[in-house]
Amino acid sequence: MTLFSGLRILDASSLLAAPLAASMLGDFGAEVIKIEDPKRSDPLRSYPPQREGVSLIHKVTNRNKQQIAIDLRCAEGQDLFRKLAAQSDVVICNFRVGTLRKWGLDYEQLAVANQRLIMLHLTAYGRTGPYADLPGFARVAEAFCGLMGITGFPDGPPIPAGYPVVDGLTGIVGALGISMALYDRERTGLGQLVDLSLYEGMLRILEDTLIGYDQLGEGRSRVGTANPYVAPNDIYRCGDGGWIALPISTDSVFERFMQAIGSPELARDPRFTTNIVRVRHRAELDHSINGWLARQSVKSAVAILQDHEVPCGAVYGAREILADPHICQRGSVIGVFDEELGSELRMQAPVPMMSRTPGAVRFPGRPKGSDTIAVLRRLAGLSPEQCEDLVRAGVIASS
Repeated sequence: MTLFSGLRILDASSLLAAPLAASMLGDFGAEVIKIEDPKRSDPLRSYPPQREGVSLIHKVTNRNKQQIAIDLRCAEGQDLFRKLAAQSDVVICNFRVGTLRKWGLDYEQLAVANQRLIMLHLTAYGRTGPYADLPGFARVAEAFCGLMGITGFPDGPPIPAGYPVVDGLTGIVGALGISMALYDRERTGLGQLVDLSLYEGMLRILEDTLIGYDQLGEGRSRVGTANPYVAPNDIYRCGDGGWIALPISTDSVFERFMQAIGSPELARDPRFTTNIVRVRHRAELDHSINGWLARQSVKSAVAILQDHEVPCGAVYGAREILADPHICQRGSVIGVFDEELGSELRMQAPVPMMSRTPGAVRFPGRPKGSDTIAVLRRLAGLSPEQCEDLVRAGVIASS
């Protein structure tokens, strides 16, 4: 038994954030039907990295999804969408509000035929407010929510994250919003609209930035890699050139850390006895830490610190992640056979790990239109002849 068994999701979104929300629910058993334009594929299919001309990120983000192609810009395609939405539990989309209403596919229009329908509508700035009609992507949202403004070094420019983290977080928040709406539907029998912008999820988790300025007039600024509130808490270089993360967040951990590096007297030094004074004397403390790390490799430093129960970690890349024994044994990365490429693909496992209703990856992302005919015959009641006519007219596509 899977967690979302029997749940049908119509995913009419593109790129990363909204499709990720559908993918996360698909990992736990939801039937996800992804709709693409017959003429304009999801841009994610053109993104690198690619193997043999096939996008590998598509294989992860659009895993566990049936792939169909319908032209929603024409009346026949819009009618097919309404038929599918009438038999679905959730619709996910990231078109602009005006576009959905022009097509007759906005939430209020679809709910007439299906009062239990839940729609996740993801837009750059949300459906309301003066910016509601403006376009935007993850990097714009990362700047708008304040994250980029506090990332980087004091004497340098704002720096975006190395990955579109706003997209990832928004996908998770979108999946949470759908789950909450499903919980409410169990009590009321009614669906609802989940209105989500790209910036609000990240804004929500930057918890101290707004209240600090509101109450104290103090805004966060760029401080580099160090945690401005905790010391020592930074990314440090070891003698072999590798990097290690050291978040020494409590006094007891600091004492163990000083024992580990052979400087127990520093734990009693008045400059370092509490976190408040350690933050003031960060430079002097880091001088001692860097001296010890310069004599260690990443591997030896991690081993010594872990023996003293000091939280730390080597800074990993993909090679290290795939080779790490803990990640391998825990099953954080799994192998999934892909028919299109004819080989196993290693990718992230479903999260979280559930004891009774675990997730699973049944298949990676598939070619566009792989399931168009099968889905439309099953859910829209079309005959083979009707499907052939729609293919010839360019309303649908099938691979």
